[in-house]
Amino acid sequence: MKQYTPIPLSMIFPLTPHSPDFGISWITSSEASQLPNKTSAIPGTDNFITGLDVFHQLHCLNMIRQALHPHYYKDHLASHEDSEGSHVGHCIEHLRLAIMCNADISTVYWQWNARKQVTQADARITHTCRDFDAIREWGMERQVTEAFDYETFVDGNPVFSEEDYV
Repeated sequence: MKQYTPIPLSMIFPLTPHSPDFGISWITSSEASQLPNKTSAIPGTDNFITGLDVFHQLHCLNMIRQALHPHYYKDHLASHEDSEGSHVGHCIEHLRLAIMCNADISTVYWQWNARKQVTQADARITHTCRDFDAIREWGMERQVTEAFDYETFVDGNPVFSEEDYV
């Protein structure tokens, strides 16, 4: 774990409507067998499809950021909504669960602000973090670059159940 150094938002969210993630990644069958949940095979290969949740979380943060500026991202937001219009709602819930699961217990310092004459929280919190550069590198190295055929079912792949989805 290394100490976090703030990254300019422009590096995470370029001034485009596109997600800051790497889409989907591939893993070997041996790696897939180690996962707690079964994932799908990539048609025509010996590999399996996966994704790191950190990139899903960044995608969700980006979707919320865009929802705050609908005048600029209207077309992009519309392309991501399903018939129930719940993509941004899903993202809020997904980030809530991620925050609660990861439960960062870094301490928030309170200090006297002489100019305002109040004690206030100091947002310059010291975090101990994973090596995000290494995580991003893994995602780039494992990125599925060929068009993934979402409409081909591979025998043995897990089947999505609407009832199981929250």
